[in-house]
Amino acid sequence: MIIDKNGKIFGKISIIDLFILLVIIAAAAFLFLKFSGLAGDKANITEKSYTVMINSIKEDTASYLKTGEKLYDDKGSFLGVIEDIKLQPSEVVKTLDNGNYVVAENPERVDAVLTIKGKGFTSGGIFYLDGKVSLLVGTERFFKGNRVDFEGNILKIND
Repeated sequence: MIIDKNGKIFGKISIIDLFILLVIIAAAAFLFLKFSGLAGDKANITEKSYTVMINSIKEDTASYLKTGEKLYDDKGSFLGVIEDIKLQPSEVVKTLDNGNYVVAENPERVDAVLTIKGKGFTSGGIFYLDGKVSLLVGTERFFKGNRVDFEGNILKIND
């Protein structure tokens, strides 16, 4: 018999204990999905572009950045495709002979400003690329392409 006269399944576990255990597991799963961002509105996958700044890189390294390049993070999550690249002079703080500081252009380096377009969904006001990577302004993120790897700061999320 599956349930004995004491209300235990196979004579081992009470039906009430089993019910309580199932409620606890269901509550834990609900809380995990709610606060992990994995239960976002995946039916509403959208594209967003965002701006990333790569500070002070050599011009030779910058030449490996190409529009159309697919970018991933270090775990293989798809972060988007480079849509636009703007190079601008990099600045450095120099100390003058009199001890004062001045901001000057660094002739050996450039800053690269990339516009990247990626797909994802919004959950709790946060946009998740590839369903799992949160996109937050002010964060530094690792990017990996076919020809170049870099760390960049997310400057802006475009609507």
